[in-house]
Amino acid sequence: MKFIRHAILLMILSSFASLSNAQNMTGSWEGLTSDEYMRIEISQEGKEICGYTYDVVVKRKESNCKAYFKGKLDEKTGIWTLKGISFIKNSGDHVLMTIKLWFGIPGNNNMLRGAIVTTPKLPGILDEFMNELFWLRKVSNTPKKPSTFLPLCYTPITSERPLPKPVKKVPVTPSEKKDTLVTTVTPVNPKTTPVPPVTQPEVPLKKTTIPSKEFQEKLKEMQSRKKGEVKTIVVKEKKVQIKLFDNGTIDNDSVSIFYNGEMLKINERLTENPIIINLVLDENTDIHEIVMFAENLGLIAPNTATLVITAGKNRYELHASADFNSNSTIRLVYEP
Repeated sequence: MKFIRHAILLMILSSFASLSNAQNMTGSWEGLTSDEYMRIEISQEGKEICGYTYDVVVKRKESNCKAYFKGKLDEKTGIWTLKGISFIKNSGDHVLMTIKLWFGIPGNNNMLRGAIVTTPKLPGILDEFMNELFWLRKVSNTPKKPSTFLPLCYTPITSERPLPKPVKKVPVTPSEKKDTLVTTVTPVNPKTTPVPPVTQPEVPLKKTTIPSKEFQEKLKEMQSRKKGEVKTIVVKEKKVQIKLFDNGTIDNDSVSIFYNGEMLKINERLTENPIIINLVLDENTDIHEIVMFAENLGLIAPNTATLVITAGKNRYELHASADFNSNSTIRLVYEP
């Protein structure tokens, strides 16, 4: 009976193959498994996809994680296979997953059928599908980024980039130099000759990325330290600005700042000029923790800072202290 059910499922999935090839996976998808809320942010390029997953246990919201994935399309079955490659954040008890996705309703571009592969060692692809099935609904055509600091799709750096080859300068003779400076100017009659509009060249934005290995090691080190004293404030706005100053003598204290396990600042020096962080609270979780991680202790231990948190019209001033044994944790409670 199990073989027959699998054969029928294969026939159904194969019938969706040509349809899946034509449909666009790019966007934000969300749904429920047996015990978790799941959101998958997907960016598609041809037959490959990448992005990140976010899942949280419904009855235990403190148990959640975000993880980068990469995936490919099986053209024969029309099934996409997503494989987790590294955590962005992890509450501690989650593992990287393999997920199968396919369009479950012919002609409907906004519904995906999915299956979590929790036992990839089982023989046969169809045995994997029987673990747990769920539905995902497309809620946006534009996938979200995991934070203001990290890119949507991440490729670990495996080797150093080669240095650019030096450009040989070719000497210019006086006659050649003179020729390069000679131009012919044609008079322009503004009444008869249209003047093209002046356009500014587009300057690409620089994206700051951290090598996966460095990020994972920093996150692991941060999680290995104690939380220390947790200070809680209530905010009524989702948009929050955080400013960090050195608390007292400027003695070369350096810190990294995390929000819910995501790195916002890395190895920033505390001075009389503030480190400024503009943060939008994650709407998919009730947990909002700002962690100050001490990179060094400066000349005078411990590492201390003054935090000024502004949310709407409300302003809060807190003092934070961190060392190599414990972090300083600020917990924001959002109550609109």
